[in-house]
Order: sequence, then C-alpha cells, then structure tokens
Amino acid sequence: MALGPARATMDLQRRAPRNLRRHLERATVRLLVLLAADLTAFAVLRQVYRLVGEGEALGALVARPIETLLPAGYLDGWQFAVALIVGLFVTGNYRPGDARRAPKRLLAGCLLATALPLWAALWHRGLGLVAAQFAVTTSVVWVALVAFRFALEVVDARVVGRTPASSRTLLVGPAEECRALAARRAFAPRGEHAVLGYLDSAAPAHPTALGSLIDLPALIQQYRVESIVVCGHSNCGAVKGLLDPAATAGMPAVASWLAYAEATRRIIQENYRGLPPDRVLSAAVEENVLVQLEN
Repeated sequence: MALGPARATMDLQRRAPRNLRRHLERATVRLLVLLAADLTAFAVLRQVYRLVGEGEALGALVARPIETLLPAGYLDGWQFAVALIVGLFVTGNYRPGDARRAPKRLLAGCLLATALPLWAALWHRGLGLVAAQFAVTTSVVWVALVAFRFALEVVDARVVGRTPASSRTLLVGPAEECRALAARRAFAPRGEHAVLGYLDSAAPAHPTALGSLIDLPALIQQYRVESIVVCGHSNCGAVKGLLDPAATAGMPAVASWLAYAEATRRIIQENYRGLPPDRVLSAAVEENVLVQLEN
C-alpha cells in the first residue's frame, strides 16, 4: 500500500541517521582498504629493492649500479611510506569516486612523496644524483601503486563481488543525461553505486523512467534509496539569465519563469560575493539544484 506524502516524509527522516551511518561505514572501509593496498605495494617494493640491492635476486652485476644510484637505507625506512601516504592524501588519491584509479593523480602523489625525503639530500649529494634518484624512485613507486590499485579493482569486481555493499542510488534529471550517466564507469555493476533507475525531470516522464519528480518521496521509500545523483548540464543559460536580469529584459516569459529560482539568486547574493564570474555561475547552478529539490 502506498504511503501518503506526510507518512513518506516522516519515514525518510527516521531513516536518515541509518543512511548516514552506512555512508560513513562505507567511506571508512574504502579508505582503510586503499591505505592497506598502498602500504602493501610499498612493502613489496621495499623487499624487491632489498633483494636486488643485496645481489640475491639478480646478482652483483645488477646490484652494484642500483646500490650506487639508490644507496642502502634509501627505501629501507618507513619514513618514505609516511611521505607516500601524505603525498597521496594531498593530491586527492583518497577522495570519493574514481579518484582512486586515476594514474595521473597517483603520479602527482608519487612526485610529491619522493620530493619530500630528497629535499635535504639535494644539498650534499648534488643535483645530478638527486635528479636521477628522483626520476627512478618516482617511476618505480608509481608503477607499483598503479598495478596494486588496478589489481584491487579486479579483485573487488570479480572475487569479492560487493554489490550488496554498494550504495542504492537513484538518478534524477533529464532522461537522456541520466541514461548517459548510468552508462559511465563510475556506475558500473559492483561499483560504489548500485543504480536502481532514474526519475525524469520532464513531464510527462520518459517510458523507461521510474517516474517523475513528484514520485521522488514514494520511490525513495519503495526502493530504500541511500544516494541520489542529480544529473544535468553545467554552464546553464537560464542560470546566467538569473544572475544578469538585464539579459532577459526583453523576454517577459523567460523572466516570469526565472522567478521560480528567485531564492537561488538571493542565496548567491548573500553568500558568494567577491568570487570570479565563472565560480559564481558554478555555485549558482549547484545551489539552484538544491532549491528546486526543496520546491
């Protein structure tokens, strides 16, 4: 039996703390797994360095140049591991979403991590040797991290199969954009989001949609939704007109339609003064989504 709007809203409010706990638990587990994978990659790399540097793996012929370029103790302490974790944090490799598998972002973290312990060595080892150490160390650590992170993706998708732990997600927006977003890698099966379907913001709703915006409370209740992703386009011309009323002076119908977003304009004027125009427009687009959801 369908619930009335008031009953559905009350039930959503009661479920909010549980949903927040699940999001927090999921984010914590994700962070711990990534930290464990990165430290494991470093530990394996450190052991390989020891075996090769001591001549046990490839013999003295290979060990001598490696020992000259990367002297004993260079990767032998966990101070480099700390620098690596700091570098990965600063460059956003533990952020939500797809950031965890971005090779360029991992490379930036490795560059920063390698530069931290080599800064002091620059003054007494010479620029040439330090530059060679920097290039070799960054390359090797980066390759190891990329390999471990992508291996983690494979294990997660094919072995663990964590679909039950994925966030039950509903897409909201134009039908075409929702379907395009659902096809992206971030919403693939066994990912962070289990896409249940989408709500079409147009009226009437597309036949493949679960419903229209008016059905949102009931569908959240019915599908026990945990995450909502609002789909749309940026650089919105309507929001530009909202921020610059003079642009719609000769278009009374558009100006009348924009009156529904007056709350957005007021929020921008009160909270986003002094920002560059492009950032004001981005903030207005985001705030307008929230305002229209409240409406």
